[in-house]
Amino acid sequence: MSKIAVLVDSSSYIAPADLAALNIYQINDPIMMGEQVFHENESWASQEDFYTFQRTADPALTTSQPEIGAFMDKFDELAEAGYTDVIVIVLSSGISGAFSSLEIIGWNGR
Repeated sequence: MSKIAVLVDSSSYIAPADLAALNIYQINDPIMMGEQVFHENESWASQEDFYTFQRTADPALTTSQPEIGAFMDKFDELAEAGYTDVIVIVLSSGISGAFSSLEIIGWNGR
């Protein structure tokens, strides 16, 4: 019997309580300030802390697609938890690089 996981990246902006209630897994997108890398939902205690940081960030913050290793680690974690399949939902490849990360590791939506 199949056990199916649902995986999103943090650009989905699903509230933590909803992620937990719906058993949805999430990869946190990287946010850069120059060469320094932070991660959404990990590097700040609250959204308010993030917005305070963002107002004073120098250089300005930029975003990037989730790291390939983050997807690979999450797939391994889900397999160890007994999941046989993963439905991954990310933004369109026209506006986000998350899909490109998945293509690079050979994920093809099967």
